[in-house]
Amino acid sequence: MVNKLTKRERELFDLLQEFPLITTKELQNKMKVGKSFISQYIDRLKKKGYILNNMSISKKINKTNLTEIIKIIEKNNRKLIRELQSLSFNFI
Repeated sequence: MVNKLTKRERELFDLLQEFPLITTKELQNKMKVGKSFISQYIDRLKKKGYILNNMSISKKINKTNLTEIIKIIEKNNRKLIRELQSLSFNFI
């Protein structure tokens, strides 16, 4: 069974996907919550298998959430390609 995300879990997950190097303080400011909220929700995402704990391979990856992960990667790649194409210098 796939563990669905709550609205706030999804918000945090989306921020982590969009800004992988974001700090806890920046997350607090963007979500307008305290440090304990961020820690608690990161733990929830780990337990549900949406983020990895200590860079280990998640045992919760299945066909459904793997498809979601692939879609996120494809979306981010398209965004990166558009950004690179918009740069005003030529690649060699």
